[in-house]
Formats: sequence, C-alpha cells, structure tokens
Amino acid sequence: LEFRRVLFASQEEPQLVDLTLRKFKYEGDVDMASRLVAKTSGVKKTMEVAEMHASKAIKAVDSFPPARGKYAEVCRDALRHLANSVVTRRT
Repeated sequence: LEFRRVLFASQEEPQLVDLTLRKFKYEGDVDMASRLVAKTSGVKKTMEVAEMHASKAIKAVDSFPPARGKYAEVCRDALRHLANSVVTRRT
C-alpha cells in the first residue's frame, strides 16, 4: 500500500487510521486496507497532487534562463520527461 493513498483515503474511511496505527499486524489487515482505499477517492487525490507537483516542476524548468551549454536543452527535456513519467507510470 502506498502511504499517500492511505493518508487521503483515511479522511473518508477512519478505519484505515486504526489499521495503520497497529502497523497492519493482523492477517487480513493489508487486504482490508486495500479494499477500503479502493472505495475512496484516495487514489484520485494522490494523482491530483502528483500532477500538480509535476506541472510545477515543468514550469520551473521552463523558467530557467537561456542555456549556453551544448546539452542544456537535452537535459531540460529529460527533466520534463521525468516529471511526466512519474505521474503517468503504472505500478
């Protein structure tokens, strides 16, 4: 389970707080937490936050002063790609 998803989902499913505090120590805790997270907007909220940060990162790259180095634009493109790939990857 990804912490951010559980954190957002626990706002809608308080039972996730109990599962987390006891560190999922009982059999079935992880499965129950997965089911609870799946029925909330935790995944959606996590994606929204990730997309916001990726957008800010790309804007920051775009605000760099003009580059003089031979590979500067390649590096900037790589940073933009990295920001996008973090958001679009599937686990």
